[in-house]
Amino acid sequence: MKGIKTMLNNIGEACTACRACEQICPNSAIIFEKDEYGNIYPQVLEDKCTWCGLCNSVCHVQNTVSLHTITKYYAGFSNDEDRKNSASGGICAAIYQMGLKEGYKVFGVIQEENFQAKYIEIRSSLDIVNSRNSKYTYSDMRDCFYAVLKYLKQNEKVIFIGLPCQLAALKCHVNRILSNSKKTDSWLSSCVMELHRINIFWII
Repeated sequence: MKGIKTMLNNIGEACTACRACEQICPNSAIIFEKDEYGNIYPQVLEDKCTWCGLCNSVCHVQNTVSLHTITKYYAGFSNDEDRKNSASGGICAAIYQMGLKEGYKVFGVIQEENFQAKYIEIRSSLDIVNSRNSKYTYSDMRDCFYAVLKYLKQNEKVIFIGLPCQLAALKCHVNRILSNSKKTDSWLSSCVMELHRINIFWII
């Protein structure tokens, strides 16, 4: 157990608090605690840890994550109403609207009344309204991992707007679970291919 605990705890400031390790742990042996500056880091509960190593296998800091090669760049902005009520030209709202119209499962960030930011599945126009504007703070994505996995198993298309570290965490987590699946290789390949449809957008 010392090895597992040491690897997680030694990540230090490189940790992005994506919570992939917490979400994949079968024994709920990982919790996140705040330091003196309010940053959160993983802590291993020794009495629950079985030293299975799943937490380290999904850590995007400790593992190389293969992402797409960028082949095209686009610039754009939304219509006057969205642009007036949004940041960054309202392009996120436009992507959400397109995704819902085209049958995608869409995930984005909202800011709650307590000013905490978290990922949700964008299901409606009201969700899009609540997701507008930049947050400039940590966003909790723990609820995304298994929701995305569920949709990939159903061959759904997914749009995920976030930072590179968040997409890397999502890919590490989902690919690890799919690689352990007892389904056929063709099913696995299909799901991994669907995962490539999870898009990240840098909004400047």
